[in-house]
Amino acid sequence: MGELYWIALSYHLPSDSSKSRVYLWRKLRELGAENLRPGIAVLPRTPENLRRMRQLLQKIREMDGEGTLAEMRFLEESAEQAMVEQFSAQARSGYDRVIRRGMELMQKKPDSRELGRLQRDLEQAQRQDYFHTGLTGELRGGLEQLLHAAGESVHEFADAFRELLDEKDN
Repeated sequence: MGELYWIALSYHLPSDSSKSRVYLWRKLRELGAENLRPGIAVLPRTPENLRRMRQLLQKIREMDGEGTLAEMRFLEESAEQAMVEQFSAQARSGYDRVIRRGMELMQKKPDSRELGRLQRDLEQAQRQDYFHTGLTGELRGGLEQLLHAAGESVHEFADAFRELLDEKDN
């Protein structure tokens, strides 16, 4: 029997509401949920995941949909391991996106908006790394280095711009 507890959200939305379907898809993606099968989203059981899935269930019902929230365990260890691997692959993919974007930003002078987005992307990847793929420390160190270097550049640019404005006024 599997060792882990999972939260499963079984849902059905009215077929005439694409807006509701897109909303649900985005929220499940934001949580990092995996599909056990169509209409059944699964997350590792944590207090935060349980809270957010309950909110999502309420929203499904407000959109005239149907849903059920259940706690589950896998009876076959191989099925549980396959689900853990799906989540781990998703986490690695999230970290890969952050690394690629960070490399792109290193080629130019990123603005604070771009750096903020990169930071948020890293935080989301970390939240969705339920089984600790081990990339977090290495990636965080690299990103902090990038943010520090870019931050210095942004400050240098701001100082130079202020000096230019001061010279213009004189």
